[in-house]
Amino acid sequence: MNPDAFRLELDHERRVGVSPRLSVFRRNATAWELLLLLASESDSASDGLYDLVGRVHTDHLSDPALLKFIRDRRKDGMLHFEPHEKRSKWRIRLDEDVLDELKMTLAVRNRLICKDTRKATRA
Repeated sequence: MNPDAFRLELDHERRVGVSPRLSVFRRNATAWELLLLLASESDSASDGLYDLVGRVHTDHLSDPALLKFIRDRRKDGMLHFEPHEKRSKWRIRLDEDVLDELKMTLAVRNRLICKDTRKATRA
């Protein structure tokens, strides 16, 4: 393995760590999974708050703590709740700025990893 891969990962973590939009999710593996889950479904909003919480597999936050985290992100505008066709549910979407920053950050990371991999295979 190319030792530069660790440096690239470290640089990525530092970029995420200084991002006001992403760092709040990165502080906890469960919150980061939630962010990635919502981003992967960005074309279709999640199907209900409790269903969303139930689909998160990492267990570093209890369900009540994750619900509080989601409510806090709603208050600060990083998550948006929209009416669901079923009145007892909410659809949850990432704020577009959060989604755009996540896409850009991951694209930079992936581009650097690919560039580094090509460089290592030529050497």
